Amino acid sequence: MANIQNKSNCTIALQNTVNSTQGVQSDNTLNSTLQKRQWTKYISKGHALTLMHYNQNSLLFKSYKNTSYCAEVLQTNTMGKLTTTYCKNRWCQTCNRIKTARLINNYMPQLENLKNAQFLTLTLPTITADNLLNQISAMESTWRKIYKKSKEAKYKKLYTPLKGIRKAETTIRPNGQYHYHFHLLLDNEPQANWVLQQWLQYNPTASRKAQDIRTATKGAYKELFKYAFKSTIKMDSKINAKRYDVVFAALKNKRTFQAFGGIKKIDEDFKDEDLINNISIEDSINKVYKWVVSDWYDKETGEPLLNLEIPSKVKDLTNYPQ
Repeated sequence: MANIQNKSNCTIALQNTVNSTQGVQSDNTLNSTLQKRQWTKYISKGHALTLMHYNQNSLLFKSYKNTSYCAEVLQTNTMGKLTTTYCKNRWCQTCNRIKTARLINNYMPQLENLKNAQFLTLTLPTITADNLLNQISAMESTWRKIYKKSKEAKYKKLYTPLKGIRKAETTIRPNGQYHYHFHLLLDNEPQANWVLQQWLQYNPTASRKAQDIRTATKGAYKELFKYAFKSTIKMDSKINAKRYDVVFAALKNKRTFQAFGGIKKIDEDFKDEDLINNISIEDSINKVYKWVVSDWYDKETGEPLLNLEIPSKVKDLTNYPQ
């Protein structure tokens, strides 16, 4: 097994599927970062192959295929620095971990300066697949109206400038239902109450009980950056894989985060060069490692990079089509 050195000082926040591995203990060693990447690679490849298998006519088929090859080959340079190629798709757990770390590192210092941060959730009733795109468009339109209204003199007389960040999230619910909703971190309680009041006025079908407003805690910040979609169903059948495809198609080219009121926008995508020097492998110069089943193997010697078994709790999070 190669000796791995983690040289990243990023805050790592695992995405929804990897978060489900609570209780799985990894060796508390310098190779823990790459071990978690091994887990996300295994999960993402299973998801991608399942999506490809059951959605062969999907407009996203090529993108699913790209995910199956994400971080497939790892290479070291003359300094032992590890590099690879990423798919950068929203359903890829490997890429989502990287995106989440970048967003936390860049947004958190700004959001920590909010005066009395409030965590606000805005929702509408769940809908079927046929209505998902229309609801996404309608909710985004409503948000633009609310934000535009905050620029008017009437608002400015009573409140401080609207400041914070908005995240759009989609949940796959049982019985063919989907739930598109917003999470917001806002500067103070009067702002949050005003936004909530406007939301209910623009959406008569929205239930006040379904909305939520509370003082932001560390847990609220984690909730904000965790994921762009979540599901109570497993991607283990044709029906479920097609339901995931519905969500991913609806979210195509949609922004997950929107910063406003002086919060600097951070690009959700990352560049491969952003990751250079994150991981160094001692005594491994100009090596190529290829993913096979559950580990990367040296193409010359056949030696596994990690030689660590993936825990069953991680394996249970995905299915590989037969």
